[in-house]
Amino acid sequence: MKTTRNILLVLLTFTCLNAKAQKTEKSSNLDSIKNRIIEILKNKEFYYLTGTKSYNEKLKDLPYYDRLKMPQNISIKENTVTLTFKKAEMSVSLLEQLKPNNDYLMYFFPPGGYGYTKSGMTWGRFLFVTMDQLHDLGQLLNNFRFNYYWGDFNKILKDYQALTIKPEITEELRKYIVQANAMNVKKDYERAMNLYTKVIETNPFAYPAAYFNLALISAQTGNYQYAIVNMKKYLLLVPEAEDARAAQDKIYEWELEIEK
Repeated sequence: MKTTRNILLVLLTFTCLNAKAQKTEKSSNLDSIKNRIIEILKNKEFYYLTGTKSYNEKLKDLPYYDRLKMPQNISIKENTVTLTFKKAEMSVSLLEQLKPNNDYLMYFFPPGGYGYTKSGMTWGRFLFVTMDQLHDLGQLLNNFRFNYYWGDFNKILKDYQALTIKPEITEELRKYIVQANAMNVKKDYERAMNLYTKVIETNPFAYPAAYFNLALISAQTGNYQYAIVNMKKYLLLVPEAEDARAAQDKIYEWELEIEK
């Protein structure tokens, strides 16, 4: 009995240490990404959306970005970047996607004029006029979002695979599923996503289709990174699903969208 107790104690200690090591590794990876993002942002000149301006009779009421120059200080807490400029302190979420600008906009052009462009990249309410290092920044933001969205799913998957009897759908869970599906049919995607998220929060593996549906809705709203993460989770939970081939093909499509 004593030997058995000791063995169980060793196994329990090993499991706890392994979980702690995985959590530390994930945290270290996110910290590394954050530090690299800060290094790039230190050397970027920022413009910030403040309203609208007109350049001439043809270019009227365009989004206007004031010049903030380079940040004096940058800090990141969880998924929020705080940038301190001479004029103000601004924040942006690391979950915001870096997007190419395809529409005319105006920005402050030193020493005292205004320019307009149909290029550059936007990040939340920020504008980057020069493209230097933006490809690297985009990749880092994608990596951060993937790790952030992935969360502790490896542990969830391990727990699921260890089950001899798969969990049943409770009445509470069924209610959320029915409501989420109804909102999805009505194309009320925001409410549908909130309800599918409730399904997963209630039980992360009782209804794998919640991940599948979250993936499709996320792609509809342009959040391809979140779509990929959820579809990967779906495939890991039910690798033998009838729609597994179609699900993987969707991932390939969305990966191409991210590369644009």
